[in-house]
Amino acid sequence: MDSQPTSDQRIGDPREQKVSGHILVVDDNEANVDMLSRRLRREGYQVSTAQGGVAALERVEKENFDLMLLDIMMPDLDGFQVLSAMKSKPELRDLPVIVISAIDEMDSVVRAIELGAEDFLPKPFDAVLLRARIGANIEKKRLRDREKNRTIELEKALAEVEEQRRISESLLLNILPRQVAKELRDSGSVKPRRFDDVTIVFTDFVRFAAFSEKLTAEALVAVLDRCFTAFDRIVSRYKLEKLKTIGDSYMIVGGLPTPSESHAVDAVLAAFDMIRALDKMEMPADLRLTMRVGVHTGPVVAGVVGVNKFAFDVWGDSVNYSSRVESAGAPNRINLSEATFRRVESFFACEPRGLVTTKDNRECEMYFVNGLLGSRDAFEQRYRRAFSSDIPWAASDVRNPRDVV
Repeated sequence: MDSQPTSDQRIGDPREQKVSGHILVVDDNEANVDMLSRRLRREGYQVSTAQGGVAALERVEKENFDLMLLDIMMPDLDGFQVLSAMKSKPELRDLPVIVISAIDEMDSVVRAIELGAEDFLPKPFDAVLLRARIGANIEKKRLRDREKNRTIELEKALAEVEEQRRISESLLLNILPRQVAKELRDSGSVKPRRFDDVTIVFTDFVRFAAFSEKLTAEALVAVLDRCFTAFDRIVSRYKLEKLKTIGDSYMIVGGLPTPSESHAVDAVLAAFDMIRALDKMEMPADLRLTMRVGVHTGPVVAGVVGVNKFAFDVWGDSVNYSSRVESAGAPNRINLSEATFRRVESFFACEPRGLVTTKDNRECEMYFVNGLLGSRDAFEQRYRRAFSSDIPWAASDVRNPRDVV
């Protein structure tokens, strides 16, 4: 038990300016606690007390303090044990502690400082020195707290910036292919490029105008959302690029911006999965949707247009022709141009249609795709040999076209 400070000592002149704060006085000597508490309160400090180490730890874990005045010799936990416990808890490490003890051996002083004490004052203490140390340590803690709060606010701001960046990037990737989005982000623009070999797929719902008249606006949008969301997943699975939707039409492309040898075959596989997905959707019989699919392979020019509402798009005769191939098709059938047929004829069983007149009065060779050529296993082997990769199969099996029609 430490000795009590001399009775004629005073911590300071109450008329002088004070640094207010909340101080925890820890001492098992009730007289010491009472005397020091009364003088601190006269100085304008808020004072709490704990008569022992266990009580001190309980209080600092539940309340906020600006400073602890800690005795060393206590019967339950001594001051060294209290310091050690506080040092082991991140939330308590920054609470400044001034040790006030009658034990003034150098080893004890060193040990207390090593355990995290800010200062060590012997009893009986010098009132002027203690007052100065209390003010300095409380001000130091407040500076640390302000710095900590600034750090927290900065971390929150940086986290918010990162979240906004993530959202912006996610939105950008919903609009643009990843490679194009990166070029736009890095340079602020996208250089137009010519791609000599891509496959374009157009889909269009059959008699959609009559279908839409049977639904409310909300229901119509909900149906389109279900369909196009399912198509988006399929397009992603086959590593194709969705370009846009135009009303009830859906346009995708394979082979750009990253060239791919398998884009024509992948586009046909994706088309089969899209038809199957549409067929499996739960809808009333009188509202059952069907769609035409047109596929053409050829050159295009690709780039980003616009400033505020920019979009990635493709241009060229191949785009117009793929749309004509779609309009010359049939419900729930995949209609191929001759160019695409030549690229996929060793993979799919195709039905020649002969010369078909398009909307712009062009007579062109076209083909319906009836399914995989041969067994599924044989198809997979041909695919691996041709493209040195596995097929991103869906759960559906396209070998029998009558399952799709």
